[in-house]
Amino acid sequence: MELVRGKAGRVFGHLMALLATMKGLPLAYNKDMQEDKEALFDIVDTVNASLAVTATVLRNIRLNEARARAAARMGT
Repeated sequence: MELVRGKAGRVFGHLMALLATMKGLPLAYNKDMQEDKEALFDIVDTVNASLAVTATVLRNIRLNEARARAAARMGT
């Protein structure tokens, strides 16, 4: 799950790049938007893989309710 969390930075980075490209566009469509494809496809692949991993983890997770309750009471 730490790796899934780490992938968020990569996705946010691509988002900022796309927003910067869009901000620089003139009023008409131009060839600038050819540069969005690499970032967009990487975002889609990264999110799909992250969701698949997260779904697998959530399907197989087993919680020790007593231990979780005790940890919540201690604030740790």
